[in-house]
Amino acid sequence: MGCTSKNFQDGSATSIRKGIGQYAKTALSSALHLDLTVNPDFSQVDVDKQVTNLSRFE
Repeated sequence: MGCTSKNFQDGSATSIRKGIGQYAKTALSSALHLDLTVNPDFSQVDVDKQVTNLSRFE
């Protein structure tokens, strides 16, 4: 996903940001908007060690 933004009131230059993710904005009515963002952070993924208990009691 890439993102560009520019502040027209300040007259600043266009900034470009690169990344992975998705963003959606839609108008549900004239006064209600829906913003959706998916931004995965794969560096924080924790994996649990799988353990199989074959004994009679825990």
